Amino acid sequence: MLKNLKGFWFVYGLFGAIGLAWLLPGWGAPGGWLQASFTTKLGVFVIFFLQGLSLPTEDLARGLKLWRLHCFIQTFIFLGGPLVAALLSWPLRESMGEVLWLGLMFLAVLPCTISTSVVFSTQAGGNVAAALFNTSLANVAGIFIVPTVMVWLASAEGGDIPLLPLLGKVLMLLFLPLVLGQLARFLIAPLRIWAFANRKRFSTVNSSIVLFIVYCSFCGSFQSRFWVDVPVPAMLWAVVVTLVLLLVLRGLLYAMLRTAKVSYAEAATAFFCGGQKTLAAGVPLAQGIFAAGGYDLGVILLPLMCYAPLQFTLDGVIVGLLQQKHAASTTG
Repeated sequence: MLKNLKGFWFVYGLFGAIGLAWLLPGWGAPGGWLQASFTTKLGVFVIFFLQGLSLPTEDLARGLKLWRLHCFIQTFIFLGGPLVAALLSWPLRESMGEVLWLGLMFLAVLPCTISTSVVFSTQAGGNVAAALFNTSLANVAGIFIVPTVMVWLASAEGGDIPLLPLLGKVLMLLFLPLVLGQLARFLIAPLRIWAFANRKRFSTVNSSIVLFIVYCSFCGSFQSRFWVDVPVPAMLWAVVVTLVLLLVLRGLLYAMLRTAKVSYAEAATAFFCGGQKTLAAGVPLAQGIFAAGGYDLGVILLPLMCYAPLQFTLDGVIVGLLQQKHAASTTG
């Protein structure tokens, strides 16, 4: 089962980035020598350009016929997750505080991971074409859905994030490089072949950039002494709710798919695409959305930082169990 726990180096890197930010907050804080206000934006541009370059959209037509499966996955990602998070956290909103609660809701409305959802779906015997289709669709749609939902929630909490300027910024910083990557993929055949051959390296590059953005985000948080405004009990409540959210989403998905009239391959795809949340796109989105409103990014990202390693571990174990069950059934 341990071989299925993908991305452990990245999980360790998350803790390392936060620890380094605690030790050396001045480097990545606003005005530091790393020039985070520019370099993090450049990193976001690179992440989404490489995503656009590596998305195999020309191969996704095979999954289009499974429209009911796609509707279920997309609805669960963008509606089911936020509703469950809102119900779980509603009694604790005052205990958590506004910023941590917004961070939890931000986590809940994020799209699924691209690479990990496909990898786990494939290893569990899911429909690979459907997994590719849904991860691609969710991440493109999330560029528009996530900012809109978060602006609405922030305004309900008394925050002030102007929607139209934010969408313009998100389009330029996230959607434009995604489109440029896709155009380069379609127009330059050797580049498409090169991107396919180096897709694992792209994942490593993107993960490394995310770690850099996490480091810079927490540098600002540690330098501003965020724990003064956000007490430890509030952070503990956020961690607890995040863990419960992970378990409830997986349990709800399992129960719904067990009673649905779908094949095992479709159920496996829906399970791993519907419950995962992307860190690679989540960190850049958080920076684009909440920096405009003056929110502390370290606090906003705390629920996502907790959710990401837990989901990798849980889903890796589940895949291992499914593979063992399949192996036992075929040999028996």
